[in-house]
Amino acid sequence: MLVRTPVWTGAVFVWSAFMAVLCVPGVVDAAPGEATWIPIAALPLLIATALRALVVGVAVTEREVVLRNFLSTRRIARDEVIDIRLVNYSGFIAWQSPSGLSALKSVELRTDRGRVVKAYGLFGTSRAIGSRVRRLRAQVGLPVERQGPGHRVKRS
Repeated sequence: MLVRTPVWTGAVFVWSAFMAVLCVPGVVDAAPGEATWIPIAALPLLIATALRALVVGVAVTEREVVLRNFLSTRRIARDEVIDIRLVNYSGFIAWQSPSGLSALKSVELRTDRGRVVKAYGLFGTSRAIGSRVRRLRAQVGLPVERQGPGHRVKRS
């Protein structure tokens, strides 16, 4: 089963597909004197980005966990994964803030060999990514932490 953030990947797909459509007239019927190499070079990159957005996420199979980011794919044996947790996102969209706080969160996997792999393709708010972490932990067979309340009520 593929776990992903459909809002972000959908936005990348729609933007890339739209830009590719805009490049087609420049490739097919370029105006005289215009640079024709720009849409010719951009079109395959935009198509590749749109298609890659469809598979970005984390897939858990019987034997392995496959992390597909926009630029890379990592495979980890399922029995090697000892922890999956929510971390501050630090990647292409936003780099780690000096205070350690970030509005965006991501998923990090740790293996029994000390390897740490980030799923840059899974990012979003704490609430959205927290639910993905719990789903991944359940699929891998790790204990799922119970989600606490989002606020505390002071008892009188």
